[in-house]
Amino acid sequence: MELDSQSKESDIVLFYPAHKDFLKLNVLDGLDGLDFVVFDPRKDVSFNLRDVIKSILENIKTNPALLFKSFFSVRDAKFFLKKNHAIYIAYQLRKFKPKVVLTCIDNSPIFHLVCQAYNEIIFIAIQNGGRYIWCADEALPEPRLKYCINEYYCFGPYVEDLFKKYGHKIDRFVTCGSPIGGVFFSEFLSANETQSEKYDICLISQYVHHHRNINSLPRRWRNLPKSIDIFTSLVARYARENNSKVCIALRSNDVSEQDYYNKYFNGVCCFQKSNRVGFSSYHAVIESRLNISLNSTLGTEAFGAGLKTLFVNPLSEEWLKPTRKLGVWCIDGTNYDHFSERTSELLNMNIKEYLECSLEERNYSMSYDFDEPLHKRLRARLLEIVDT
Repeated sequence: MELDSQSKESDIVLFYPAHKDFLKLNVLDGLDGLDFVVFDPRKDVSFNLRDVIKSILENIKTNPALLFKSFFSVRDAKFFLKKNHAIYIAYQLRKFKPKVVLTCIDNSPIFHLVCQAYNEIIFIAIQNGGRYIWCADEALPEPRLKYCINEYYCFGPYVEDLFKKYGHKIDRFVTCGSPIGGVFFSEFLSANETQSEKYDICLISQYVHHHRNINSLPRRWRNLPKSIDIFTSLVARYARENNSKVCIALRSNDVSEQDYYNKYFNGVCCFQKSNRVGFSSYHAVIESRLNISLNSTLGTEAFGAGLKTLFVNPLSEEWLKPTRKLGVWCIDGTNYDHFSERTSELLNMNIKEYLECSLEERNYSMSYDFDEPLHKRLRARLLEIVDT
């Protein structure tokens, strides 16, 4: 079906869609042949005086204490208005008479509020990026805006345990790996069991503009530029001293990102441009003997798929830890000799040995099932809901 927001009844509403091509690769395979409509709360909300009045009255009825507090607190007033907006969107969604509302923007606060306001049906969210400690706590725009989802298709038990620990309201977790990784590793790797290794190292970029206002970043992120500098210098020095062939999987197509890495590598490296639709970064990681990352989503996806991966945490910060346990796949600190020794160890390690020692942590972080990846499990669940 063409992605639009036609006002018609449909069993499935795709809420807050991401880029259309991204959807085709990761979500629409699960929706193929099913009747659905797309609803974007940024532009598809139409004004209806009756629904406005109903939403205000319902908000006052269900949140009288919040209404009272809003007279004395700007913060509470804003939260009251957010809840009112969500109730109004819920009225709009009811006109489709859906059985399920689905989103791949799992960290959308408005989605979680609408889920609370429209509790007669099932709301499903698909995790679309790494979710670590700060995501469950400090990154929330408001402490009361915790995740509220009926069914959450997430990367692995790590995410489930994390969101339970921080008191988010998620009724059911389905741990099944990432949507993009599920598509790529199940289809591309199965068709190409032996991959040629073009590079010794793939550095997975988490570049940020170093000249931006550091104070605008979340508190835990304020050392990130420093961590990136240390991380990059460690890899560049190792590559220079060992004549290693390095590919940098870029995060963006911003020329400043390449300029940044060229300062460290003096132009002696390859760049893999960012192209999610073409799986460019995923090709870079499977064509490398070792992937090195801070805590990127791509690094976790590669790790979960059984590719040799090393996570580096230069300043030993808790929020930057990508896995629950430390092992050969992790290293903390800024000591170059330690980093060099671990990198050489992994480059020379037999892949079977790496897979055996990392099995438990890989499954905990990224629970792939390549026989039944996320889009197939999602489709089966949607058919079950629609047929009831």
